[in-house]
Amino acid sequence: MVVATAEYESGKARALEWNRRTSAQVRDIGPPPPPKNPAQRGDAFGDLGAFLRLYFAQSFPLEFSPDHLDVISTLERVATSGGLYALAMPRGSGKTTITIRAALWAILTGRRKFVTIVSATDNAAKKCIRALKMELTHNAALYADFPKEIHGIPQLQGDNRRAGGQLCEGERTSVVLGQSEIVFPTIPGSSVSGCVITSRSEERRVGK
Repeated sequence: MVVATAEYESGKARALEWNRRTSAQVRDIGPPPPPKNPAQRGDAFGDLGAFLRLYFAQSFPLEFSPDHLDVISTLERVATSGGLYALAMPRGSGKTTITIRAALWAILTGRRKFVTIVSATDNAAKKCIRALKMELTHNAALYADFPKEIHGIPQLQGDNRRAGGQLCEGERTSVVLGQSEIVFPTIPGSSVSGCVITSRSEERRVGK
């Protein structure tokens, strides 16, 4: 009986170790692929307008107006050099669509490590984060040219519950896809690892 018990415990330990390794392999997303189009990535890296046109054509099917170009130029300057900028445009003119993608550009190009988007209401703030999560999860063109920066987010398919166990080359990615913030995955060699985009509302700031 002692021998049998020892053999049982040894077999149980081997089975547990095998399950642990198998689970880790399943959860490990592996290294990111190289950028598909380095030249296009380079164009987008240095020019916010090019970034918007190249990767979000569905959101911007028309040519930018002079007012849009002024806004894009100012957002690019603020993201690159700092400063404050309050954006006011007529409803439906695309200011939110431009702003949230400008925040993404600032992060993906390494210009900023932490970006906060301020909206009028809590609901609007949450919509900004939902829009960003949709782009990061489903925008194949964006992932193709910024794979190292985004790697780990498409693999979750929008399910933040899977984030806690996600690994990249054996290390936790620590990605977060929350209602009010996105924490970019920790990926070996990525300058975007751990960068954050949050969205807050004026309602919360003034205590309404």
